[in-house]
Amino acid sequence: MAETDELVGGRYRLVELVGQGGMGRVWRGHDLVLDRPVAVKQILLHGGLTLEQRELLTQRLLREARAAARLNHPGIVTIHDVVEHEGAPAIVMEFLGGPSLAAVLAKEERLPAARVAEIGAAMLDALREAHAAGIVHRDLKPDNVLLAGRRIVITDFGIANVADATTLTASGAVMGTPVYMAPEQLDKQDVSESCDLWSLGVTLYKAVEGVAPFSGPTLTSLYGAILMKQPRPAKHAGPLGAVLATLLVKNPTKRATAEQAADALAAISRSMPLTVRTGSAPSAPLTEHTAIKDTTVSALDGATLVTTAPNRPSPLRDPALVLKAHTDAIREVAFSPSGEILATASPDRTVRFWDLSTGRVVLLLDGHASAVEAVAFGPDARTVATGHADGTAVLWDVAAGNTVHTFNVPGSGIRSVAFSPDGTTLAISSNYTTELRSVKTARTVSTLKGKFSGADSVAFSPDGSMLATNAWLWDVATGQMINGFAQYNGRINSVAFSPDGTILATAEDRTATLWDLATRTATVLEGHTGVVNSVAFGRDGILATGSRDQTVLLWDIGLDIPTRQINDHTGSVDTVAFSPDGTILASAGADRVVRLSKVL
Repeated sequence: MAETDELVGGRYRLVELVGQGGMGRVWRGHDLVLDRPVAVKQILLHGGLTLEQRELLTQRLLREARAAARLNHPGIVTIHDVVEHEGAPAIVMEFLGGPSLAAVLAKEERLPAARVAEIGAAMLDALREAHAAGIVHRDLKPDNVLLAGRRIVITDFGIANVADATTLTASGAVMGTPVYMAPEQLDKQDVSESCDLWSLGVTLYKAVEGVAPFSGPTLTSLYGAILMKQPRPAKHAGPLGAVLATLLVKNPTKRATAEQAADALAAISRSMPLTVRTGSAPSAPLTEHTAIKDTTVSALDGATLVTTAPNRPSPLRDPALVLKAHTDAIREVAFSPSGEILATASPDRTVRFWDLSTGRVVLLLDGHASAVEAVAFGPDARTVATGHADGTAVLWDVAAGNTVHTFNVPGSGIRSVAFSPDGTTLAISSNYTTELRSVKTARTVSTLKGKFSGADSVAFSPDGSMLATNAWLWDVATGQMINGFAQYNGRINSVAFSPDGTILATAEDRTATLWDLATRTATVLEGHTGVVNSVAFGRDGILATGSRDQTVLLWDIGLDIPTRQINDHTGSVDTVAFSPDGTILASAGADRVVRLSKVL
């Protein structure tokens, strides 16, 4: 990638070129004033353009900024600023690190129908927001859809048609990408919201089938196919095929509306069985009850989801959700790296994987010989570790449906498992010892020796150099205890490092303690009336604590005070965890349910 120290608008440093097309160049940049990453889109004004053409392109980019800046929706890229650079405007936008749908399809060829239905529902929600503001995108395609964690974001309103503005295509030129354009758009008729719905249909068809519904060896034949022929039959869409057919109706007056399409996609999401999905690389479906030694892997459909506002298309929009399926307490919850899947471990001898976009269990690890006490995702999303009361830990490849390794660790049972940030090492802790094992070879990297090597909870520091076992710190490279840190000699139930690695939080008795690793000072957080079982860091200095008093407290660690209390549990709260982006808090425990709460 090209790099530069060039400044745009006096404050946006261009760091890395991330994309380029016929109309613009997109950079990953850095806002020096607000100290945050941004995306900077520069217009490409080629030397061969006439003055009139240069002016047209400049107006077009300004119009993009004005149109997109009117919108405020998580499914639409946010515009921060418009500045002039080298005689042309540049748009400064939020930087989203996820791949485009086009990039995912280039790698995977096609996606499962259930996933495409979810993507379509999210895109429709964003389009309805834009259409309500009088904005038509005009160039909707997989390249303009970003999969950024749980967010599905439409980008590049660069040729959007603002209904109350004069069109820039007075010369009669067709603007857009022909294979995704509606028949009336190709026929140079008035562009309406219905054009975007056609483009949505083509985009979803491409995503689920791996090919576009219309094709031709020449541009003329492509135009003819779109204007005159029926789309090629869908082979992989399943029930999604009916929705695609309603979107790909050539007469815009008979084409499905956004509301009709949204209702149809919501119905599909409620009825279609799903398989494990992790990040942007969906795996092959796991078959029902695929045998794995003495344990079974089951792809499930129909676990109970209770919401405070039923029938919403996306459960994460609700302020609180309840996931129910376990028949015993839930010992630990863990988010996948993308935040799309939540794993739950229970003494009922199961591990359940929940798709948070639907609230369904999509994978079940069943038939364990003993209670499951711990679960953790590896950074590659497909590797999962589980810890069991019989003293074993199991490493799984959940995408392939296989066990990778089984570890036996001395002690009365596994209490905690944790992956190193680079995914190469697994920490496994029992009451008596903690071992570091190689994820690749299963060999012991080191065994922590000493009176305090066993632990109920272990955590790697963000840089992977240290491991916390209870309130004790160890050098991962040497396996030796780090001296000089003020230790706590009582029982520690949970440990967590702050995202920047400067603070270690511990849960003990009825308090949580923040240990400053630089100053070696401790701050005690008091507020619970029962034993604190779990601690977890979110973003922006937020700490969550779950307690036997059946409450969860959210703390501002800068003020050392609780800012919110969650009282919805009916039993001891044994585990809390934040989604990777810090916006969702999962809590669970003795009442056998997982509660998902938005963190504002």
